[in-house]
Amino acid sequence: MTEQRSISVLPAPDRIIDPGLPHRQRTLVLLAPHALLSPAGADTIPRPRLRSPLRPALAVLFKGSVPVAIGALLLYGLDRAATPSSDRHPFALEALAQDLAQKAVRYVHAGVMVLAALVGVFALLAALECASDNRRIKTLADAHGHYVLIDELNDDARDLLYRARRAQHVILESRVHREAA
Repeated sequence: MTEQRSISVLPAPDRIIDPGLPHRQRTLVLLAPHALLSPAGADTIPRPRLRSPLRPALAVLFKGSVPVAIGALLLYGLDRAATPSSDRHPFALEALAQDLAQKAVRYVHAGVMVLAALVGVFALLAALECASDNRRIKTLADAHGHYVLIDELNDDARDLLYRARRAQHVILESRVHREAA
């Protein structure tokens, strides 16, 4: 009995939820910010405003393309510096710079590839997060009518609710209830 009580989600103080609501929807309604919940007394069920997952993914791709482009330009410059120039006599400093550039090209190339892959992964994560948010918002919209916000109650109903919660608390914290559990 105590395991079941610890698993269940405690009621939020600013809303009353239909006990027949499925556990997943109930949990989402309990954890949802007050601004995402619409009053039960509204005449029409609000249509959720869903965002396209493509928008945050494109934003990440556009922002991430800047460092990838800078890395590609750096790679191009190093590649050009690594190629020996045949029209000039190589000085020791130029030969050293060419040698360093040849060694750096491999690492910069790998770095640019890793950076491009990371940008792609972050874009995918942004799209998945947006899709997850859309599912949550749609689930909250489906739960409309199965919860009442305390703000909607008149004074008599609010007093009755507080009396019921106080009675529930007294019963659950009683010695008899603890011994029975």
